[in-house]
Amino acid sequence: MTQPDPSWSADDIVAHLRSVGTPANLAGMARFGINTTSALGIGNSDLRSLARKLKKNHDRSLLLWDSGIREARLMAAFTGEPRKVDIDQCRRWAADFDSWEIVDTVADLFAETPFWRDLIDEFAQDEREFVRRTAFAMLAWSAVHLKKEPDATFLAYLPLIEEHAHDPRNFVRKAVNWALRQIGK
Repeated sequence: MTQPDPSWSADDIVAHLRSVGTPANLAGMARFGINTTSALGIGNSDLRSLARKLKKNHDRSLLLWDSGIREARLMAAFTGEPRKVDIDQCRRWAADFDSWEIVDTVADLFAETPFWRDLIDEFAQDEREFVRRTAFAMLAWSAVHLKKEPDATFLAYLPLIEEHAHDPRNFVRKAVNWALRQIGK
């Protein structure tokens, strides 16, 4: 196969991903609580390097997501274009979330959309574990990346953080804690 290139289609990328995964990586992912049901066994550093070569492409990212493959979904997040993402796409993708790793990666993309605040409010009230986690992962990423946002924007989320700080689900609590730490920096 040729070297990765921005002209690659979603099918080209999936074929490449299928050729480079390893069982050893799969075992390591499982130890970190990553859902490996649809995984090929490729580490995130390799995926990020590939994404830099492939560049952003919204339409291709939608096709990568639809493959259902863990690595292709991460590539969809890495190569998605936040200004082209719409709120319905965010809701569709969130309905597919099945791992903290996917949530935390995609939340970074969602946090760059113009409607990130609406999503945080909506997802925080959702009872699905990984959708609720998304709200707080987005809040954490927003606090990191949106440097021009006034502190008051993030401080206004403290009541929401307090409301969900005692969620009995570990993956939600960890994201709530992460958001609080990022706001406090």
